[in-house]
Amino acid sequence: MQLVVELSDVTSTDGAAVHALSAASAIAGESDIALSLIAPSAGPVVESLAAADVIERFEIFSVIDETVDHRSLSELRNVCDGDSPNA
Repeated sequence: MQLVVELSDVTSTDGAAVHALSAASAIAGESDIALSLIAPSAGPVVESLAAADVIERFEIFSVIDETVDHRSLSELRNVCDGDSPNA
């Protein structure tokens, strides 16, 4: 299973954001869920994660299409909207 967090439009981050993402990554890992982030490589999210030395905990992609492995994009959008892809 994969959890994708879309952060492309984030304009600034702080320590609380880094802590929240790190905690989410740890919880996801305990449940064998891959946590992927969508964020520009030169943006504030990547810069903050790198500065906190936790960037290696995340798979970071520039666009959502790169994260989709065995699901179609429409299924992923349904999950993001709260609908079950298996319904």
